[in-house]
Amino acid sequence: MTANSLDQMTVLHALDGKFATKRITRTQDGKIKIKGYDRSYWFRVEQRPIDGFDDLAAALTGLTGDPHAFVIRGEPRPGIDRNRARRRLHQHGTEPATFAPAARRWLTIDVDKIKAPALTDPIVDPNDAVEYVIGRLPPEFHDISCYWHFTASQSLPGYEGLLSLRLWYWLDRACADDELKRWAAKTNADAGFKLVDPALYSPITRPRRFSSTSPLRSRRGGGHERRLLPSAAVLPARRTRQYVVAGSPPAGIPAVATARGEGNRRTQQRRRLLDRPNWRAARLSRADEKSHRRLYR
Repeated sequence: MTANSLDQMTVLHALDGKFATKRITRTQDGKIKIKGYDRSYWFRVEQRPIDGFDDLAAALTGLTGDPHAFVIRGEPRPGIDRNRARRRLHQHGTEPATFAPAARRWLTIDVDKIKAPALTDPIVDPNDAVEYVIGRLPPEFHDISCYWHFTASQSLPGYEGLLSLRLWYWLDRACADDELKRWAAKTNADAGFKLVDPALYSPITRPRRFSSTSPLRSRRGGGHERRLLPSAAVLPARRTRQYVVAGSPPAGIPAVATARGEGNRRTQQRRRLLDRPNWRAARLSRADEKSHRRLYR
């Protein structure tokens, strides 16, 4: 981040000629074929300063013509070769991590294949379709600046009646990845289905089409109401989990622990079982019974 910029956008450019966008072709029998993103290994790392929604929209628009570039939320670690770097968030064997998680003031929301209401057709009126999706979000996202673009499968044969797009927002403060995941979990729970996904990896290039034309009049756009999202109001605090066991908690484990602080759910269930009286004896008895059945059946 430069001294005068509010935030940065990390852009990765594939060096091996691989595509960071889906490719859509029409086969000889007339069917549509979608090929997924290529698996790239080496990237040139670029960071662009972002000082507000206008800079965010301009940066995204400038990337739409580069099929080898995509956006990530991570921050390049000091000392890496930005002209040739692997994309690693964690150390892999002897290879060190090249990126670190970073809190960002911009947010990408991925909406994938939700059912469109009657009379909502992104081919006829794309803005109406986008407004419907925004209306399903929490009230904080209504009537504020938003940059949107449809994803590759939108309005293709086989995907009629579904809406797939990404929404980009500028927040009133920087939010970390775990905050966004908690917010998405709450939003999806309130909606009753998976409505949003906070995208940590965001292709922005328009899909490449060979022998096929897009049915959409417009694939992207944005509003400029000049208001910021009050992000602090929509992110729930981290929940805590109370151990419910007979007697005291297992040795060395506090009575109250964070949801992530003491291992995954299976590990916690195992610890609770270990605290139950005669659990080990019951388990050994079942094992002896199985051996008896194998020997004498």
